[in-house]
Amino acid sequence: ETLFDLGRISESLEVIEKLEQKGGKNHHRFLFHAQILYALGDLDKAFTLLKEYEIHAFDPDKKYKELLSGILFLQGDFSQALEVLGESQYSPNVLAIMNANALQAVCWEKFGQAFEVLVHAYENLNTSSYKVSFPLSWNLVLCAYQQKDFAYGKKILEDIALERDFPG
Repeated sequence: ETLFDLGRISESLEVIEKLEQKGGKNHHRFLFHAQILYALGDLDKAFTLLKEYEIHAFDPDKKYKELLSGILFLQGDFSQALEVLGESQYSPNVLAIMNANALQAVCWEKFGQAFEVLVHAYENLNTSSYKVSFPLSWNLVLCAYQQKDFAYGKKILEDIALERDFPG
């Protein structure tokens, strides 16, 4: 975990894989291993490990729920992701999780997935606070630019400008 926290993600993966080979008994290793694989963009293996963690954990924690829902959001399974979070609607917390996972997808250069998640989140902003709506909207503009959907990006910029009180 220290290697991971230091940004030495590949090294942390090597260590956790060696521990897995030795047959560790701590079921939290599945969660941490999934977190490493998620950081490296291997969503399928991360998802499998989260399911293994779910089998062994009596009460899966917040980190597990956020990681699993993030994977589900990136896979386009929005209703299942909401269910994992125990939410029935897009609260500011859910929107922040979606925004964070879209940014992670951008780091993996999976702009299409990021764009899809941000569009869906933007369409469900409703009355969320400015603290959530502005970064999410701005990130959507950047993804629209990356996707070369300039008209959509312009529309979101206009919405941002209308939301905010600019002097004069």
